[in-house]
Amino acid sequence: MFNVNVVGFTDEVKINGGRYVIKTDRTFDKATYPDLIIIPSLTGHASSATYINKDCTSWISEAYKSGSEVASLCTGAFLLAFSSRVYSKSEN
Repeated sequence: MFNVNVVGFTDEVKINGGRYVIKTDRTFDKATYPDLIIIPSLTGHASSATYINKDCTSWISEAYKSGSEVASLCTGAFLLAFSSRVYSKSEN
């Protein structure tokens, strides 16, 4: 039913001091807007994690304007809220 893709700014993301590596399927600059975006839970302090990932918000907002549905898990809601703020500012 779903074709799942992990999208990021680089081909891989190292977390927990490099103990784990998340390999992305495509980078934001090459990704098309999907039918559904699920923002995962963020690690660390919610404000800091949102700020670190702030560059994602424009892509999420543009995808939403293009018809993508957007959802979040747990603390990913903070990034979703920030993205909706970017979206509402672009409407003005």
